[in-house]
Amino acid sequence: SLKDVITVNIIVFGLGLIALSMLKVFSYLMLFSFVGGISLSPIFISQETILHHTVPNGLRGRIFSSREWMLAGSFALFSLINSLIGNLLEPILWLKMVGIIVVVLTIMNRLFIGRYAQDPHLP
Repeated sequence: SLKDVITVNIIVFGLGLIALSMLKVFSYLMLFSFVGGISLSPIFISQETILHHTVPNGLRGRIFSSREWMLAGSFALFSLINSLIGNLLEPILWLKMVGIIVVVLTIMNRLFIGRYAQDPHLP
């Protein structure tokens, strides 16, 4: 299902962050950065497919534009927050912590929230 695609790719992204914090060889860093970036593509595609299946036609433009604004704003906000925390903590430790937080929250969301949020409109 699309929710499984999102869950698996967010976990791959989080594990990629953890791996990035442990690697010292540049070629491995490039490889894991590439895999982490590739794991984001199915997430965005699945989210847009879910919106297409669940949002009424008359509201799609507003929903998609709101989603884009929120996505861009959250990237900027979390970049600011990460830079501030990265200045307080060791950056490698913070990268590892963010990866662990992403993986744990994704698994908890899927176990406790995701299984109850069934939508008959999704493929």
